[in-house]
Amino acid sequence: MMQMYRKVYENLILKDVNTPLVMEYVKAMNLGSKVDFINSWSDLKEGENAECKALHRKIIWLFFELLERSNPEAQALADQMIKCAAYSIDAAVRELHFSGEKIPVYLSGSILTKAASSGYLSMLKKALSCICQGKLEVHMCTKRPVEGAVQLLKFPVVENFNLSYNSI
Repeated sequence: MMQMYRKVYENLILKDVNTPLVMEYVKAMNLGSKVDFINSWSDLKEGENAECKALHRKIIWLFFELLERSNPEAQALADQMIKCAAYSIDAAVRELHFSGEKIPVYLSGSILTKAASSGYLSMLKKALSCICQGKLEVHMCTKRPVEGAVQLLKFPVVENFNLSYNSI
């Protein structure tokens, strides 16, 4: 979501260019001017209120819609995000020293659970297959795992494992 906002900012504000991504974003977010775009940042960073969450979902859906329509800017953002995710997963697999031929990996990122895109998931699986040399078995979570992580932090047993919010 933030990458898309940054890309729109770069084109609309810094370069003064109305790319297809910019035009779609401005239309979807109901923005009439550059000032409206700049002011929209405060709405997006509000955090946990319902309106902010709705705006985040709207941007995520727009991103996946543009990706499915082969928008080159959305494709470039997806490539960046996928490469970062694939290398992060590969690093975790290497550092945690899993054994076995196939290592199960469950994708649970909020962007994936909010608006799973078959094209995006396919691209991510392909990147993981290349980077991790086919040793992963990739699955998509069907529930919202973030809620489970928050619940886990509430249990006293977590203290016994010396975990804190910052270490998870």
